Amino acid sequence: FGEAGGRIIGSNLNSTDGELDAQTAGARVHAIFGFVVVFQFATLTDCLKESVMLFVNHVAGVVHKCVHGHRGSCNKNIGEAWLLVWPLKSATDTAEHVSRSLEVERVTHGSGHTIADCALSAFILSPLLVAGHPKLLELGATDEVQKAMPGYKVKMGYGLHTGWAIEGAIGSDLKIDASYLSPNVNLASRLEAASAQYGVSVLFSQ
Repeated sequence: FGEAGGRIIGSNLNSTDGELDAQTAGARVHAIFGFVVVFQFATLTDCLKESVMLFVNHVAGVVHKCVHGHRGSCNKNIGEAWLLVWPLKSATDTAEHVSRSLEVERVTHGSGHTIADCALSAFILSPLLVAGHPKLLELGATDEVQKAMPGYKVKMGYGLHTGWAIEGAIGSDLKIDASYLSPNVNLASRLEAASAQYGVSVLFSQ
């Protein structure tokens, strides 16, 4: 369920009736939001057919492990894209803006690293591990993929942005997702999309 889902489900289970209630107000949080997407995915789906699920899950395995290993959490899988979150623990819910010192909040153990360092490190490491993943290399080398995209190698885009968002349950009693709503989340997605236009792997806001 991710970090957001864990909090929401835990809160519901601690309620008097123990029922999952989608009709609850969200909570304002501050975080670093990241979006990741696999490029040329429509062509990959057409070429790999059923095996595209293996492809997506191998990529997801790399992305998820990199993010979790760098103090983040994986919030949502959206086909060939992922929404990742690095909460800024010391940010208050009522603050309109987070100071620079909070945005670069120190990680524990006296390492001197920051949450921002962790987010960027995850996004630098992830494409390197994807590029050398044996199963992804095997799938990318199939005749169908190489015929459609000669010399194909996995290409991905990454976007990072910091700001506030409303964390909460989205949906109904029939289907519910725990996620984040904010223009800041949308901007992280736009930065990821712009990475292809600039010909870079990672774009992040200042």
